[in-house]
Amino acid sequence: MSKYLVIWPKSSNVMHINYHYTQFGEYVDYLNKKFPNQILALDLDIEDTDLNKYIENNQIKKIAMQINYENSKNAFDIIKSLKSNYDIPIMAYGCIPRMFPELFIDSNIDMIINNGDDEVCIESFFENYKNLESVSEFKNKIKGGRIIKDKNFIDTSSGEFLDGSEWGYSKEELVPIKEYDKIKGKNRYVLNISRGCPFGCSHCLIQITEGNIERRRTIQNIDNAITDISDKYKHIKIWAANFTLNKKYVDSFCNMMITKHPDVTWECATRVELVRDIDMLHKMHLAGCTQISLGIESLNNKELIQTKDFKNDEIDTAIKNIQQNEMKVKGCVMLGMPNQTKDNIIQTLSFLKERNVIVRPTIYTPYQMLDKHINVEDLSKYNRKTLKNDNVKGVTSEQLLQLVKSPYDYDKILGTRDTKDDIEIS
Repeated sequence: MSKYLVIWPKSSNVMHINYHYTQFGEYVDYLNKKFPNQILALDLDIEDTDLNKYIENNQIKKIAMQINYENSKNAFDIIKSLKSNYDIPIMAYGCIPRMFPELFIDSNIDMIINNGDDEVCIESFFENYKNLESVSEFKNKIKGGRIIKDKNFIDTSSGEFLDGSEWGYSKEELVPIKEYDKIKGKNRYVLNISRGCPFGCSHCLIQITEGNIERRRTIQNIDNAITDISDKYKHIKIWAANFTLNKKYVDSFCNMMITKHPDVTWECATRVELVRDIDMLHKMHLAGCTQISLGIESLNNKELIQTKDFKNDEIDTAIKNIQQNEMKVKGCVMLGMPNQTKDNIIQTLSFLKERNVIVRPTIYTPYQMLDKHINVEDLSKYNRKTLKNDNVKGVTSEQLLQLVKSPYDYDKILGTRDTKDDIEIS
């Protein structure tokens, strides 16, 4: 029986464990259902494994490799090593092959993702790809891929998007979930419930990897997932860009949690303008929601990029609405945006601190500005937790990185404001 291997290459600097639960764990579970007893998975961030021995011992026939920014350098090193030792077809999925396909022309890799859901493309690759001189007999059976032959791209048939009832979820027998928990230091399961985002912020990767149309996991699918893991986890991080975008869905989700899983708590994320419905927030609290993350980014509208032009009073109201319904607020803040100043950063952080908001800063990473000829070494440094950003006049990249780790120490890190203006709430 043929064995197929799914690999997450080792990351540089920062491991985004949430993606290991979702982009990695979900796909492995989906593929395991399609190829029972044939799918093996290696998370090289966690598992120290000799790939050569592993491939030989398990007689691996094909490989799919997740390549994102943080693991891109190591991924290309693995491809080079494997291709020098084995004649095994390898495909790449994730954001890097979608954004920078030219990087793979000289890599000897066989295929990369082009469009559609990753796991659909991987499934069709495992099922149909063959090492032949001509690709004509199988290229149309592969969905959403780009075959690389003689340093040229050959597009396959178009990709497909799965219905939410078909999505997999991370399972302990397939991926090292216990190790993920140790790294995060939290006994918390991460469950992705949506893909795609209609807001289309230019710097965001979701529109590239998942599309602009939001799709959601079915309520029954979520119920099945929580039932499967509820004996081990009593708190769930709901992974969705805009959880409260669809109020009917939120209502159905809350009804399911209240009736089926009353002892499980959860948290979610959404946008500032999507928490105006007090009744919805009250029901979310009753259904076990303990925290809502808001994409605030900055209080200065001149810094905000495209779709997040919130007024300060809107942000203040959103925070109060959530807190009055006995849920915590986490404020997602972006550092190093165009037009940002030291004063604006201090004002934003002090505003949130005064309102008892948990602050989660990240570095502004304008993926959309990267040149397609960027080298892999630089790609691996392009991380929103570790990127050196010099956009803010009077603030060093090192100071911004310190703020990512200790946002409430802004006075110590940045000093006092150059002006004494307070934030106006109008």
